[in-house]
Amino acid sequence: MSLARLDAVLPIVNLGELRLHHVAISDIPVNQSVSVGQPRPAASPLQIIHNFGNAELENVTIINTITFLQRVIENANGRMEIRNSSIARNRFYSVGRISLLVQGLLPAAIASGGPAAVLKLGNTLLENEGGNCGPAFQGVFVDLGGNLDSDDSCGLDSSRNLVGRKARLASFGHHGGLVPTIALEPISPAINHGIDEFCPAVDARLASRLGRCDIGAFEFSGGFGNAGLDANGINGLWFNLASDGHYVHIMRVAADRAYINWTTFDRQGRQAWVFAVVSEYKDTSYSGDAYINVGGTMVPGSAPVGQAPVLWGTLAVEFSDCLNGVFRYESNDADFGSGEFELERLAFIDGVGCTDPDKPGTPGR
Repeated sequence: MSLARLDAVLPIVNLGELRLHHVAISDIPVNQSVSVGQPRPAASPLQIIHNFGNAELENVTIINTITFLQRVIENANGRMEIRNSSIARNRFYSVGRISLLVQGLLPAAIASGGPAAVLKLGNTLLENEGGNCGPAFQGVFVDLGGNLDSDDSCGLDSSRNLVGRKARLASFGHHGGLVPTIALEPISPAINHGIDEFCPAVDARLASRLGRCDIGAFEFSGGFGNAGLDANGINGLWFNLASDGHYVHIMRVAADRAYINWTTFDRQGRQAWVFAVVSEYKDTSYSGDAYINVGGTMVPGSAPVGQAPVLWGTLAVEFSDCLNGVFRYESNDADFGSGEFELERLAFIDGVGCTDPDKPGTPGR
C-alpha cells in the first residue's frame, strides 16, 4: 500500500507480505470504554499493526492513535523493518505502565513464537505518550541507526542514534504532496541526522531528500525537486537587523522565476511596496525589473481602484548560504536612488527548509 491516509482503520494483521510506503495512519476511532473509579477515554483494544509475516514500513506516519492495554505495532514472530517513519503523539491507557511500541512479543505472549521475531529499525522518529519501546523480547533486534528515541526506552546505541531527545515536532497535516505528515520545527534535532545508507530518495510526500536525510517520514528541506538555495530554499521572509522595519518576502514561483516584495520607506519616510517577478536567474541569484503601484484609492468593502503599476527600477538578490544574502536595488525615483544591504533570514515557509550541499552544517537544515 502506498500514498494513502488511513483514518478509522481496522487493525492490520499480517500473516503474509505487508508493504506500507508513503502512508499515514491517524486518529484511530475509539471503540471501548473501560473505567475503574473514573472515566477513561475509549480506545482501540487491538494493536494497529500486528505482524506474523514479513512487513516493511517506509515513509509511514502513525499519529494520534489511542490504545487500551495494547501497542501501536506488535511484531509477533514475524520479520519487520521500519525505516524513515514517524511514530508520534500516540497514547495508551492501561493498569500500570505498558509500553507503546513493542520490539516483538510481550513476555506473556512468547508462546506465540517470539524467538523467530526480527525487527530492524532505522531513521525512525519515536515520540509518544507512555513510552516508545517495550521490554526486551525473544528474537533479534537490529539497530540500523539514525533513529530518535525521545524517552531512551529502546536501548539504542547513542553513538548512532538520538536518545532521550525531544523531536521538536510541528503540526500534522498536508505539507505538500498527497499524504499528510507531521512536520519538524526548524530547530528539530531530527534534521540532518539520518543514516545515508537507509535514506530513500524522497520523503512521504514524494519531496526530495538531499544530502544526509532527516529522521522520520518528513524531510524539512524537502521541496518538490531540489530544495537548496537554487530552488525552494529561497522562499521565506528576509530582513536587515540594522534597518528593522522593512522586509523582503521571496517566493519562487517557477524554475526560473521568483516573486519579490520589498516593504520599505523612501527617503521622505513614505511607505512603499516595491515588487518584482524576476526571471534573470543564475546559480543562487535573481534579478529583474521592479514596479510600484501608484494612484490607487481604497474603496470600503471593495477592491482599490485607479491604481497602476509603474516601472520603479531593478531588484536583485544573491544568497551566500541558507541564512544570508545581499539585496541590491537601482531606482528611477530620486527618493530611493541605488544601494545594497545585507539580508538575514527571518523565517522559513512551513515545511520548506534550505540546505547548502557544500555546507551540510548550515543552520536551517
